[in-house]
Amino acid sequence: MSLLPSPSNQESTFPATSDLFLRHRLKVVEDMWESVLLSECGQELVDLLKQLRELCSPEGQATEDPQSSVADLIKQLDLNEAIRASRAFALYFQLINIVEQHYEQRNQQLSRRRSYRRSTEPELTPLSQGILKNGNSSLSTVVTVDKEVEIGNQVT
Repeated sequence: MSLLPSPSNQESTFPATSDLFLRHRLKVVEDMWESVLLSECGQELVDLLKQLRELCSPEGQATEDPQSSVADLIKQLDLNEAIRASRAFALYFQLINIVEQHYEQRNQQLSRRRSYRRSTEPELTPLSQGILKNGNSSLSTVVTVDKEVEIGNQVT
């Protein structure tokens, strides 16, 4: 019973590793959610949630088909069933949001680290580039001096 949005054509051709890992983690959370519902609430609730899901489009939106209306199915539920289904979906979205927020924060941290590393790496001058080509062992001295000059012409 997947509630995950299907990837667009662009994403499905070359998904990034982090996207694949995120999708895997979302699937794991979804499977655990369904397992807990099955063991704690029974097959009836799981079947109801599957039926509600099938009445929706792959993007998670209610379809325009009047014969398969989500609203009609919900109207047929008694109050206790409607409350249990609502709570189950609320729990699902809370869990999924936690996973997505974790990966969003993780990606932001990685991006900041890459930006910081690029900004703190010393730039090679034509002299130090020549040393790299010639294999001279005094490269670290040249790079250190270049970095110190960039900081404010103070050699410590």
